[in-house]
Amino acid sequence: MSPEQAKIFLREHVCDDDVDAAIALLITTFINTQKTSVRSSLGRGFRKYLAHHTDLFDLLLHALRSLMREAQTYAILRANKELADAPIEFTVSVGDFEAKVHELNFLGDLEEFYESTLFKTRGFRLDQEKKLIFWSV
Repeated sequence: MSPEQAKIFLREHVCDDDVDAAIALLITTFINTQKTSVRSSLGRGFRKYLAHHTDLFDLLLHALRSLMREAQTYAILRANKELADAPIEFTVSVGDFEAKVHELNFLGDLEEFYESTLFKTRGFRLDQEKKLIFWSV
């Protein structure tokens, strides 16, 4: 299945993504053939093989950026000024972010996302005590 995946993307050689996609397809097919009572527990057990962390982190980053854009718009409207006069650092509560993530049906642990290089290199930082996520523009 991996060589076919590589051919779909017009590659001559199989890469790790092709193997991961084949494994995910096999596991998903296996899980879907099981009884509904067993299906959810198998899905939780094999979750780490079904989705790439980078894909999930990109989805989480998109959700966090949309919340930050809302905070930025609110700050601009509240200041009734241009973007240049708006605050340089914006905040979103961890609870709001977790609610947004819950809407996306993400069941993983967010601590791994908070500690990822993707989170830090994009200018975000987490304050555990205040339960706030800061974004420096």
